[in-house]
Amino acid sequence: MSQLLPPQTTSELNPLIVTAPSIRSGTTLLQRLLCSSSNALIYGEECGKDMELSLQLYASKVAVYSHAGQRFAADLKRVLEGDVNDWILDLMPELDGYIGALGRAYFSGLAYCRDYAALVGRPVWGIKYPGWSPHVIRLIRQVMPKSRFIIIYREIEDCLRSAKARRSVNSEAEAGQFCKAWAQNLTFMLGLSDDSSVLLLKYAELVKEPERVIESLAEFADVREMRLEILSHKINTWVDAEVSMAQRPGYIEPVALTEAEKRIADESARAVSLAFPDVNGL
Repeated sequence: MSQLLPPQTTSELNPLIVTAPSIRSGTTLLQRLLCSSSNALIYGEECGKDMELSLQLYASKVAVYSHAGQRFAADLKRVLEGDVNDWILDLMPELDGYIGALGRAYFSGLAYCRDYAALVGRPVWGIKYPGWSPHVIRLIRQVMPKSRFIIIYREIEDCLRSAKARRSVNSEAEAGQFCKAWAQNLTFMLGLSDDSSVLLLKYAELVKEPERVIESLAEFADVREMRLEILSHKINTWVDAEVSMAQRPGYIEPVALTEAEKRIADESARAVSLAFPDVNGL
């Protein structure tokens, strides 16, 4: 049995994956921009969680059944030939067909996401989920080879200030974990810069030069008529959220970092800069 070849259900799936090295990087802004187009529908993080679970399940089953594939095939052959006087507790059917059936089941929800987007006249479809690890991105690329990626990244201090305000980071130890993940994920993502299925965007450039960046985004994603005024609405939480530090509905102002948190952020930015010295805005 082949190692992690895409099942028939996913080989034709072509989601647009909107992701980032960490939360608070601008993925929601990209999702809103893309959804403001008349032909795109980018689903949110619940669909992203379901997709990741399906990917992990599929990958684990392929690994397990590939490892013991010869034994399963031999057991099945003996039983079909009439020899049942053996331990056949985990008798399996033909494995390629079985794994294909599991794949169709695991990814049927994702296929529905595609079909529903087409049904409502928005054939460009995808999922937004920030902070996916290199492992998950590799799985997406293996199982759905037609997937495309829009990756937005932002200076780590800005991400950390926003995450701290949102209470996603609540201690120096959590700040260290947050910055370490940002550095590892961004280092991997920047390594994809020459891939034609990947578009890397800097958050700062989107804010500074919106028309130029949105033009490249529209060309890459094949979307039309994104609304520039979306950029004037700062949204980083639910409009009706009861968050005491929110300055206005739907937005929480970033907070200051401690000196220790600044040092942690600087170290992570330095690590990425060493790997990619030509990249600014870290």
